[in-house]
Amino acid sequence: MTTSIIEFFTPFISLTYFNLSIYINIQKRTSLRRNNIAQSQDNSEMNFQGRKNTLCFLLN
Repeated sequence: MTTSIIEFFTPFISLTYFNLSIYINIQKRTSLRRNNIAQSQDNSEMNFQGRKNTLCFLLN
């Protein structure tokens, strides 16, 4: 009986650990990516402030 419990819980616990570690890693990368995108958008908005957009037409 004890052996069957150990044979069940050992793979169960190890799979749970690896799945949770993968999930947490994905969450961290997603969070970092969102922060980097937000920072790059803030930087691009700051770069465009104060510039005047002009439109030029070339006629033949």
